[in-house]
Amino acid sequence: MFAKDPKNQAGFTIVEVMIVLAIAGLVLAIVFIAVPALQRNSRNTQRRSDLANLRAQVQTWTSNNGGKIPNAATATDALADIVNSAGWGHYSGNGPHPLHSVMSRTSVTTPANCGSGVWTDAGSPPDGIVQASECNPMSSFVAASTVTTPGDTPEYTIGYAFELDPGAAPEFLYPDRQEIHVFGGYACNKDILNGGNDTDDSGPSKYDINDLVDSNARAVAFVYQIEGEDNARCEDNV
Repeated sequence: MFAKDPKNQAGFTIVEVMIVLAIAGLVLAIVFIAVPALQRNSRNTQRRSDLANLRAQVQTWTSNNGGKIPNAATATDALADIVNSAGWGHYSGNGPHPLHSVMSRTSVTTPANCGSGVWTDAGSPPDGIVQASECNPMSSFVAASTVTTPGDTPEYTIGYAFELDPGAAPEFLYPDRQEIHVFGGYACNKDILNGGNDTDDSGPSKYDINDLVDSNARAVAFVYQIEGEDNARCEDNV
């Protein structure tokens, strides 16, 4: 047996090592970029699926009630039936159904000094300081009546609005990624609205007075936020 000459054993050159490391780094970069995008697309697909289920259940309720849409007298029970009947994926949170609220502008009074001073969540605020729950437009907006089922989580919300006077729309925040707003008696004036509340955006924005139009109780509008988009979307059943 002859011993191998160490000088004749082949090895990797520094160039080959650098090429391998560069390829590995490129693959990792692609994975880090692609995986979050795929996850976001999956969540958005589920959002659209949930919205389609919600629209179908609203249409079913309307068909079963002589073509009428939920109003002040029927909205609470109707929303419970609608949300509890739909199949949910993204908006179900940790429970079988999302939190669902009846939203009525007619029952809300917003303090005059909202928008100034420091907001606090609890206690009796001193002069110039008002509670966040009183000043947050959507918190006030959903104050009329809330329907819950065991396991609901407040970060996933379906809200139904009715009797919204035209001048009130700009007072309210657009839905964020975890909300769907349903407007009974209104149609979409545009498919892509003037603002949105994607959490990656610079901050929450409010409805524009021209986003929705009164349908004379013939339509229902659905407003929702797609993750990764700046502006909210609107769909209706007309």
